[in-house]
Amino acid sequence: MLARNDININLKKYYRQIRNGILCDHNKKKKFLNDLKTNINDFKLTNQNTTFSDIVNHFGAPEDIINNFNVVLDEIYIKKYNKNKIFKASILIFLIIIIIAIVSIATIIVTNNHRNAMYYFDETISSMNSEI
Repeated sequence: MLARNDININLKKYYRQIRNGILCDHNKKKKFLNDLKTNINDFKLTNQNTTFSDIVNHFGAPEDIINNFNVVLDEIYIKKYNKNKIFKASILIFLIIIIIAIVSIATIIVTNNHRNAMYYFDETISSMNSEI
């Protein structure tokens, strides 16, 4: 049982390395990883005493899988993906700056209004008639 847990822990790291190295959109990445997981599970079922090194020897190291996958993708797609990623990041940064500016301006307006506010007090002075 302990060996199976070690294989599963190593496989999670293996999948994570591949997922982080592949340059494509989420749907293609998910489909590729699901197919790879299915193939590895089939391999584990046909070979009962499979070790993690057997899996790596059969399917390849994560770097090899990443390189082979990225070679299959054409360069135009990779450039488009990277430009799209940079564009989304710059839009997100721009929106964060706008939100920070709006919050800062609102804070300044509120504090200035609070300082300049005129407070009205209604004081009534009552006199007491005292008879001696």
